[in-house]
Amino acid sequence: ARWRLSGCVPSADDFRRLEPDRYLNDVLLDWFLGHMQKQYCARRAHIFSALFHTRLSTQGWAGVRTWTRKLQTVMPAGIFARDFLLVPLHDPEISHWSLAVVCYPWAGASHCDGRERRRCVVLFLDSIADGSGWAHLAGSGGEDTAAAARELAALSLLREYLANEWRSIFGASGGAFVGEAVVGARVAV
Repeated sequence: ARWRLSGCVPSADDFRRLEPDRYLNDVLLDWFLGHMQKQYCARRAHIFSALFHTRLSTQGWAGVRTWTRKLQTVMPAGIFARDFLLVPLHDPEISHWSLAVVCYPWAGASHCDGRERRRCVVLFLDSIADGSGWAHLAGSGGEDTAAAARELAALSLLREYLANEWRSIFGASGGAFVGEAVVGARVAV
């Protein structure tokens, strides 16, 4: 099918969601992000399904522990062989999507297998959040507190997920993943 890009095929109703005053859905996001990955960043990025964050936030690590196993058959280091992880975030209370980009997930490890030392950072791209920079997430006055709360909750979940995924892939011999060292920042979009 001509629209089959990421394993999902949007229906005519899905495409009608692109009209003004309509909300995007997970099928459109998965389709578009799959297209982006194939066109621009197949080797450097892993894009999670639009349902990943919801499952992670409701079922924890146990609910998503097998979601990257196919990648691990190709690359034993799994998501840690990638420089960027894109995680769509959905807030059902306000029917809003935003995006978390985990930069250099491998840099959260206590050792980096000889790679240039970088810092693992989670960037939050949210079209309705005010401001830019970590200070807004940390609660230092004037920020969009609803957006900051969403981002801090997502950051905490992603830290925990990355630590569990690291342990699952590398075991005790792989050193530790230091979730507390992963920082978050809002990028104005």
